[in-house]
Formats: sequence, structure tokens, C-alpha cells
Amino acid sequence: MATALLLLLLLALLLSAHSTGASDFVIVDGTIGDLATKVLKNNETGEFAEIVVTSGGRTEALYLFSRRFGRVHQVLQSHEESDENARAASIRNNVHWAGCPLLPFANRIANGTYTFQGEKYYLPQNENSSVRSDALHGFLCNRTLKVVSATAGNDYASLTLGYNFTGKDTPGWPWPLSIEINYALTARHSLRITTRAFNPSSSGQAVPFYHSWHPYIKVSSVANAIVAFDASCAGWNHLIMPPGAPRAGSLIPTGKTEAASKSFIDGKSSIGGTDSKPTYYDDEFKSLATGTLFCGSNTSSMLEHTVFDPATKAKVVLFADRSQYRAVQIFTGARETFPEQWSAIALEPMSALADAYNNGDGLTILSAGETFQGTFGLRVE
Repeated sequence: MATALLLLLLLALLLSAHSTGASDFVIVDGTIGDLATKVLKNNETGEFAEIVVTSGGRTEALYLFSRRFGRVHQVLQSHEESDENARAASIRNNVHWAGCPLLPFANRIANGTYTFQGEKYYLPQNENSSVRSDALHGFLCNRTLKVVSATAGNDYASLTLGYNFTGKDTPGWPWPLSIEINYALTARHSLRITTRAFNPSSSGQAVPFYHSWHPYIKVSSVANAIVAFDASCAGWNHLIMPPGAPRAGSLIPTGKTEAASKSFIDGKSSIGGTDSKPTYYDDEFKSLATGTLFCGSNTSSMLEHTVFDPATKAKVVLFADRSQYRAVQIFTGARETFPEQWSAIALEPMSALADAYNNGDGLTILSAGETFQGTFGLRVE
């Protein structure tokens, strides 16, 4: 009798441990060629997020579980070279900024030039073509971050990476800034990314800051995919760019806007075009609502944008703090213009508009001792 009771007790403990996922979530070290990675895994579901520590904390791969279909879904487009050294070289060359955190500025700074507190600064112009010569996407991508913490609990795997800008190796941006980025793979089948930016200045100097993330969401066909911005609040404005947009021109906001096309709101209209040449967007939009002020009964703190793939029936949700990430950029040209012909859509939550160092729209001015914090992430429905 005692033996039977003991066996029952052991069985109950095992079942309890499995139900809480005590051994399911892990963080393992990995490599891509000579690049160091941390892989957050849920061994029960097969979900994982591959974070490249020595390439700016980019999310190189992400697979999440869909409860609706009962299977793991590839969320992000990865570099696909079969040879790991070639894959590492592609990541390091950073042509498409795939999966990169973009800071201390995101998108474009016109001509790499801006004025802050009465002084003019000149950033490296790393986007050069016959139609533009701008500073693009900040300084973090491809830098080596430090591991601040890596923990796995009953229902999560959490990794925090850090980087300290000194102002000495960021031409045109001469300030200190401490960055921490937390990646959390959760039992809710999501990857949550929280960015903290702290101004440690001992001289009292303020710092200009805004940021974004550059995920390429994988779809079967860009032309057939349906993208819908959050529709819970007051709507969206489309930023008007100079002549030539979205393929050419400066792609720097003019200060004028128009109501966003219904196709990005109703969740019914596909991107359009053909499989090899989808309708081309490299466009920026801005939410008309802040916080929950105009949201009526909706008290969610997150904006939720969706990318629906009719072929797989998968719906990827990009969520972002409603008050911190009111702007979103969409790029659909990867299938047509990239040598790899990625069938993927870049959908970027932005804490300020393109060229915010000049137009100031959404720009965060961090006084000494102040911190910016914001969360975005992805899940599959």
C-alpha cells in the first residue's frame, strides 16, 4: 500500500512538473560560423528564437507555435545559406538589416545631417544611391553585445543583452548611452522584446534617441498577403514623401499626411501585384491615437498589426506599446528587389518618424538620468 501511494505521489509530481513547463524552457549557446548566438527554446512545443549576440542582438530566426493549427510556424525570414560560414558572412554584410534593433536612430536621417541644441552634426552616410545619400538605421547592428542575464523559468526563457555607447565610436553622435534589450520567449507563444535606453551622463548633457526593429515576416506570397494595422483606435495617417516615392526620391517625410488607405485597415485587401512583383510599398504610417485616450472601451496598451497568409492561414501579430510606437513602416520590395528574392514583408514598429532628428516628430530627448522603455514583439494566431 505504501509503495502504491509513493508511486502515485511521484507520478503526481512528474505531471505537475510537466504541466508547469519546468523543464521545457531553456537557453542554449550556439554559433553561426564565427558569430555567437543565444537560442531561447521551448522544448515541448518546438518554438525557438535565435539571437545573434555578436551581431547587434539581431533576431536571426523565430519559430512560434500556433494554437489554432497545433504546429510551429516560421515567423521571420532567415538568412538561408547552407554553409554556416557563408550565412555568417551574409549576416555580417548586413545588406537588409534583417532582425536588427535599430538605434539610437532608425530609418533615415536626411543627408546624415541634423542640428541638436544649436549645434550641427554629421552622421556617416551609409545609404547611397543616385536618389539619396542618408544615414540609415543607427549604430548597433553588427556590434558585439554583452550578456547581462539569461534565465529560464517554468513558462519563459529570458535573455538580456547590453551595450554601452561612449560617444567616441559613433561619428556625428557624441554621447554616452546605456542600452539593455530583453528577449522573452513565453508560454503565450510569443516573443516579447523590451528595449531600455538610459542616459548616464555625468555632465547633465541630454541625448536625442529613437529606435525601431527590422523584422522580415515570412509569407508564401507577398502579393497575396493581407496586412492590417491596428484598428482599435482613431485611425492612421499616411506620411507623404517627396516625388518619386516609394521607389525613388528622398523618402524623407514632407510634414504632410493623408488618411491611410482602407486596404491597410480593413484586413480584407491583399498587397496586390504579382508573385514576382508585388505592389511596392516603402511607406510610413502614424497612429492618430495616443495611449487609450481615443480608444473607447479598448484598454489594451498595445497596438496590434497583423500579417495574414492565405496559403497557410497563419496570422502573425506584431504588437507594440501604444504610446511608444505610434509609427510603423512597411516594405514589400524584398521579393522583387533582393537578390535572394525573399518572400517576406518588413513591418517595423518605430518610436518616432523617419528623420526625427530633424523633424522632431516622436523624438525622445533623454535628460541625464532618464530612461526610455518600450516593448514590442510577435505571436502567431
